[in-house]
Amino acid sequence: MEVRDRLKHLSEPAREGINISEVAAYSLNRLPVLYASTNRGWLQQRNRAKNELQNQILSAVRQGLLGVMRDPLRKPTRVISRDSETPAHVLVRLQKLFRNPSLRWQEVPQAFLQALNSDACMSEYVGLSISDRCRVRDVKGYLLRKGSSRQRSQSTNNTVEFTNPVLESYLLSASIMATNVLENLAIKEVKKQLTKMANILPRKVEIDDACAYVLNRLPAMYATTKQGAIWQTQKVEQSLSCQVESIVIQSLMTLAKSPRRFADPIPFIKFEQECDLAVQELRHTFQRADIQYYGQS
Repeated sequence: MEVRDRLKHLSEPAREGINISEVAAYSLNRLPVLYASTNRGWLQQRNRAKNELQNQILSAVRQGLLGVMRDPLRKPTRVISRDSETPAHVLVRLQKLFRNPSLRWQEVPQAFLQALNSDACMSEYVGLSISDRCRVRDVKGYLLRKGSSRQRSQSTNNTVEFTNPVLESYLLSASIMATNVLENLAIKEVKKQLTKMANILPRKVEIDDACAYVLNRLPAMYATTKQGAIWQTQKVEQSLSCQVESIVIQSLMTLAKSPRRFADPIPFIKFEQECDLAVQELRHTFQRADIQYYGQS
């Protein structure tokens, strides 16, 4: 959010030359790590960022903007989408596709049906290629936006719900394409140690809890390019592998001795659940078992 706010103060030519993902990754790699696995933990981390780290965040973002603007000729390649694609990224693209900034996952199946029915009934689409149909749709959409102030007003009113901090954070996560290479390493190591220590742990430890514990005790290592991810991974393997293993073992021992918590899951889970239900409905509607968002395996 801070990156977007800073960009508003720049000229349009300057904004066009800045990759938001690069600035965000640069900034995150210089800030305290704040992972959470429960609703309460997420609220605590969010409040800490807002109340205690605001000056650090502002400074890191300023440094990130300067660092990106110093190299305007750089042409990076994005991280492979499967490494960073989430339902939030897909939902934002669907909002743009259907020109509905308030679109939620549970509304996606109906949006597809309405679009298909509308296209099928338009006589001007008969005989047109797919690309020509897209041009006609774009022109009609432009005319509708220009000619209907009521629709624009309704659309604005529909976005009021997005002031919800949980939903706002969920959608903001889709504004960057970056990945913390330590996440996959932490998950693998946690699963490995859970298997090895299964007989000595006093109680079962959830993978998400352990990973959040571990990642909050390691430096952030975000990358936005394939080359950057490879470099960061090599750096981890050379200098942090033993530290990761040690912290994972410590986390499992600590969490296993703590009282079992009956906490609500991290709030983003409900949006993931909405996505799963929407995908299931689309599969049923179109009789296609292979429908999925990019991040699904």
